[in-house]
Amino acid sequence: MLKLHQHFFINFFLISIVILVVSGVVSFFTLKKIELKSFEDSLLEDITIVEAFFKKNDSIHESIKEISKNAKIRITIVDMSGIVVAESDFDKDEMQNHLDRPEIIQANAKEYGSSIRYSNTINSNLLYVAKKTTINDKQIFIRTARSIEDINKRFIHLWLQVAGIFALAVLLALFISYVFSKKIKKEIEQIKEMLESIEQKEFKIKPFKFIISEFMQISSVIRVIAKKIAKKEKQKRKFEAKLRLKTMQQQDIMVALSHEFKNPIAVILGYCQTLNKDVDMPKETRVKFLQKIDKNAQKISAMLDRLSLVAKMESQNMVVNAKYFDIKDLASDVKNMLEDKYKNRKVEIEGSARNIMADRTLIELVLVNLCDNALKYSSENIKIIIDSEKVSVEDKGLGISKDEIENISKKFYRIKNNEWDNSLGLGLTIVSYILKLHNSKLLVSSSEGAGSTFSFFI
Repeated sequence: MLKLHQHFFINFFLISIVILVVSGVVSFFTLKKIELKSFEDSLLEDITIVEAFFKKNDSIHESIKEISKNAKIRITIVDMSGIVVAESDFDKDEMQNHLDRPEIIQANAKEYGSSIRYSNTINSNLLYVAKKTTINDKQIFIRTARSIEDINKRFIHLWLQVAGIFALAVLLALFISYVFSKKIKKEIEQIKEMLESIEQKEFKIKPFKFIISEFMQISSVIRVIAKKIAKKEKQKRKFEAKLRLKTMQQQDIMVALSHEFKNPIAVILGYCQTLNKDVDMPKETRVKFLQKIDKNAQKISAMLDRLSLVAKMESQNMVVNAKYFDIKDLASDVKNMLEDKYKNRKVEIEGSARNIMADRTLIELVLVNLCDNALKYSSENIKIIIDSEKVSVEDKGLGISKDEIENISKKFYRIKNNEWDNSLGLGLTIVSYILKLHNSKLLVSSSEGAGSTFSFFI
């Protein structure tokens, strides 16, 4: 199977040969026609010279041979009846009537006549040119002729020169095509090298110089493809890293879920088994045990609700039902609910009443999560601060390190240094998603040992 540069050279070689042959044939007939026309014009000029001599000298009959010898042409004078009255090469009395000669017939009808034919007189092919003219008020035909062999010799010599020039041009073209085919081969090898680099996942392709615009375009496309593949590979590596991280997180999640569900389930099973074994248990103790079972069951239910809410958020099925309401009234409801839950803690509210357009249930969930975290991670009272643009929850707890502030809103993330570790790490994930639905976001400022402030614009 031939390669591209070989195809190019062979095709160019064949085309060059065809051009050479065709141009040779065309030039042969064209040059022959031109050369015959040139001789025809020359013979017409000779007729003009003979005519001039005829007008100046009555003894033109005696001078014909001398003119013929000097001009190397045959000269014939024919009267209107076709009789040869003068001939440079033969005895005019032995010559036949010339009225039926083609060149005489044409000259009688037109400005001049010409023909190529075999002459029985000299046994050779001649080019004849005849012209009718008037000398001393007498019309005659002056005819000149020249051997075709002389014309052919000159024509062949000229044609060989032209053919030689064509041949040299073809050889030069073949040499140039050979050099060009080598260049094509080199550039194809460069394209191949670029593709092999991509195959070997070496996407930093070294630049090449191309003289063929198509190869330059191909190399540009290959570079673009290489960049895209490199980007895809980078994304693939990142995805694989994220996948590995997610796998590890899922393992951690399973451990966390097992841990979080294990304790309340164990408590429920323990109290249930005790109640089943001790049928005579005092009523007060039985009620206390049932309350413990109910509390742990609610805890499991709350954890399942949070997991369900996160799943709904990730599937983007959450719908915002926005209405006007007073954010301070909502803060008061959250305060009362959390103070019932945390009997020895206080939630303070600072700020004035302000109506906002939002989903009251979802914003309540935001405040509950933020306040619940503040109460869990601090031992002092917390504050809900309402101003003209944002709502903040402030605590005086342990604070959060700078490294962990970026991660606290991630799913299942729990602060490492906090002693309290009874959470799935979903609270701030839920908060961030709800705020995003309201075109807002969670802002965190914290100092280790001094407490934290969680704010959002609404």
